[in-house]
Amino acid sequence: MIVVDTGSEDATVARAEKAGAKVFAFPWTQDFSAARNESIRHASGDYILWLDADRPFGSGRDPENFGLESPFAKEKNQAYYAVIRNESAEDGDLFFSQLRIFPNIDGARFEWPIHERSIII
Repeated sequence: MIVVDTGSEDATVARAEKAGAKVFAFPWTQDFSAARNESIRHASGDYILWLDADRPFGSGRDPENFGLESPFAKEKNQAYYAVIRNESAEDGDLFFSQLRIFPNIDGARFEWPIHERSIII
């Protein structure tokens, strides 16, 4: 588990380290893609699952239950989307698909500072 901390002022770093994560400090530059690309730089697994610390993911709030039912492709030639729920006081609940799991291959990176997207080359 890799955590890139962009300057949190809460217990994020301590909690991540306690959970066994490798934590790396990265200055916040108003660019989500830059921070996520930093995490890719440190990743060593076959696949990358990226999460935001302030958003629940999976079935309920159980971090062990991501709702993944099948193994990933051994050829590292597939990426996987997740349905994301964005709670908004103004707009209500919004649901959208977002690429969240992808192979750890050369050229995989994020682009755009806000509303980033994954690019796999």
